[in-house]
Amino acid sequence: MGSPKPKMGVKSPLSLPPVPSRFWLGCVITSAISVILFALFHSSAGSAPPAHLVQPEAASPESSTAAVFVGAGGVSVSWRAERLTRREEVIASRTTACGSARRREEPVFPRIIHQTWKERELPTMFKGWMQSCHDHNPTMEHYVYTHASLQALLDEHFPGFSAVWDELRGITLADVGRLLVLWIYGGIYQDMDYECLRPYEGLLQEAEAQGKDFIVGEEHLLHVFLLEHVDDEARPFVSNAWIAATPRHPLIGEFLNQTVQTLGNATTNGDCQGDPIGCTGPQKLTALIHKALDMEDESQPCERPPLGSVMVTDFDVVYGEYAASNNQLAHYCKRDPASFKAVLPTPRNPFATEWWAWQGCALLALAEDDSQIYVASQSVAVHHWMCSWCGSSPRLRRSNSFDVRRDAPWVVLK
Repeated sequence: MGSPKPKMGVKSPLSLPPVPSRFWLGCVITSAISVILFALFHSSAGSAPPAHLVQPEAASPESSTAAVFVGAGGVSVSWRAERLTRREEVIASRTTACGSARRREEPVFPRIIHQTWKERELPTMFKGWMQSCHDHNPTMEHYVYTHASLQALLDEHFPGFSAVWDELRGITLADVGRLLVLWIYGGIYQDMDYECLRPYEGLLQEAEAQGKDFIVGEEHLLHVFLLEHVDDEARPFVSNAWIAATPRHPLIGEFLNQTVQTLGNATTNGDCQGDPIGCTGPQKLTALIHKALDMEDESQPCERPPLGSVMVTDFDVVYGEYAASNNQLAHYCKRDPASFKAVLPTPRNPFATEWWAWQGCALLALAEDDSQIYVASQSVAVHHWMCSWCGSSPRLRRSNSFDVRRDAPWVVLK
């Protein structure tokens, strides 16, 4: 018997539409393919930076720790700031030439982790991150300071600054507080939303072997390019969320002196409260880091530079994660065409002539799908960017709290 015939009005799985329908169906498919090919061609042609912005193309790295990343349109992004790369050989030769004279004055970082918070009750999410730092650095001391204990330190060591301190609020107070504890004790300051991934000892020993007495990390390059609009020639741009220093470090002293002068003036104090990033935060620290590097370049071999000898780590050492919740980052980039997720973002039209926008958007392409894509084998800690001092994090507002004295016995509450 033959195969049963389909019922009227019901198509067999293999039945074909009438000829006229097939004709129009073919037209639709052909048109769709043409649109897709045109879009892909357009995105490929439109995703390249203008000719005057294109830099020499470099080989694609095997991992985020490689020297150069190549993104959209062949845009190259250097992991290490060009300025730091240029001076590495010079500084290395100086260190070798100093020999025993340098070794007699090797800096030593106190093995202390410092953190500050408003009070002894902390959001519960911090506890696991604090535990990670104890687990990876079990022999290091760990201090936590409240506003009250910072006030006591200030009254003891900088009594003339008390009137200015009383006017500080929020992040400005936190910025000055970290400088106080580093000036007095030395060691490592880190924000509360830091998680340790590996021991700090290797990084500290590497800096000490090179004669460095101050360590700071370049901020995540997505922030450097898309939030600070910094091009390669102006790098490194550093953050103050993680700093290591020897006690009484001259750069910390300079920072404190400038801060006291700024905040002691009523006009500049008001401006500072409105722009803490530029006044007491990363922009101010970056300016001092460049000043310190200039002074070190101009100093005589084997003598201590006026603002110390600074190590600036690649961004993925302590800033491998970026602030994915910051909506400003995506403001500068677009996916072209938007319907194709795989197409790399490129700068929106107003920013298409800016090299920082091309570099930032190339990095954003991968980070949008994985906020920790740049956390690498050399990362010792990661900053989770909870905006812990600005009070705008929904996760912090919803978090329960724990008593650091009672529930974190390895911590010394100052």
